[in-house]
Amino acid sequence: MIEKQTIDHTEVIKIEGSQKIETTSYKDVHPITIKSAIDLTEEQVKRIVDAVRKITSEEFTHIYHVVDHEILMGVSVNTDSFFYELSGIKMLEELEILLKDN
Repeated sequence: MIEKQTIDHTEVIKIEGSQKIETTSYKDVHPITIKSAIDLTEEQVKRIVDAVRKITSEEFTHIYHVVDHEILMGVSVNTDSFFYELSGIKMLEELEILLKDN
């Protein structure tokens, strides 16, 4: 399922499921992809975008919000110059590495 809406004059594309999306950047196209385990409200998406905008000074032309239940919990955020992940899958992967080392 794909839904479109607008936040602060920027198109937001919400995608349900773990399907792969291409977010290639071009000269005047700067996307941000927010992947979450649950559906986020418009306000939550806006707060994430604003926080990343403060860190990177990027202005985003497209916002992709992907609801992916396979990440179990948490979020990941990806832009041209920034990546952040705090998801259930990431935590389990780190725990697995820690347990293998011991």
